[in-house]
Amino acid sequence: MKKGFEIILKSQNKEKNSNKSIYIGILYCGEIQIESLLKSIIQSSSYAKVSSINIYIIGYHKNLNAHQKLYGWFNKHNNKHRLKLDADMTIRKDTINKLILNKKDCRIVYPVYDFITKTNIYGVHYIPPFHSLDYKNINKRFPDNLSDDFQINKEFVGIYHCEKASKEQILNFIIHRLGKLFDCKFQMKLGYLKVIAKATIINYKIVFRNLTYIFFSILKIFLINKNYKKIESNYILDKNKLKKKWNNYLLSNTSFQSE
Repeated sequence: MKKGFEIILKSQNKEKNSNKSIYIGILYCGEIQIESLLKSIIQSSSYAKVSSINIYIIGYHKNLNAHQKLYGWFNKHNNKHRLKLDADMTIRKDTINKLILNKKDCRIVYPVYDFITKTNIYGVHYIPPFHSLDYKNINKRFPDNLSDDFQINKEFVGIYHCEKASKEQILNFIIHRLGKLFDCKFQMKLGYLKVIAKATIINYKIVFRNLTYIFFSILKIFLINKNYKKIESNYILDKNKLKKKWNNYLLSNTSFQSE
């Protein structure tokens, strides 16, 4: 795996017409959608007129360690609006505005539209101000199984997952969930089976051409108790390249300025 890094990207709103700021955590493992995500965050933050954007990107870390770092950062900024995104997501212009208008006092899990299964799946966590995350009991297979109060909200808030997914991302999606399927509670198995089936049917050509790879990847998960989270991509950005691209995106926005 490429050497891990951490970076915080910031920007202040030039207009200073709001006291609300957004803190966004992103786990990055070479996903090709990261540039589109950063652009969409700037556009959505501008539309919501937040006072500042603060993005913590954790790159190429082991899955459990990355989540522990992210949850610790979220708790450090307990009085802010916080949003956990994957690097293969993008958000709509009105997404952040919808989230910060929320009146709930607990963590909310929202659905995303997933291009691999062509359906909505749950995968985004919004944490309102003054809500603390209890992550002491999370594990590498289920790092989002927090012990705090939360609600499932069926409302679609304009978040998209894996648009123009690569072959590696499609296989990763299926293998990752197969690993969880055999290790989750019984009531969760049906949900994973439905998602895996949809992904397999829609992407059957890729799946059937890579059955041997899928089989040995699953075998590796159980033989060495390894959590599967891998992106085989030539598209790799380090923190210096991410910082440069972030500053370039800000130049084309009239509300936010580079720091």
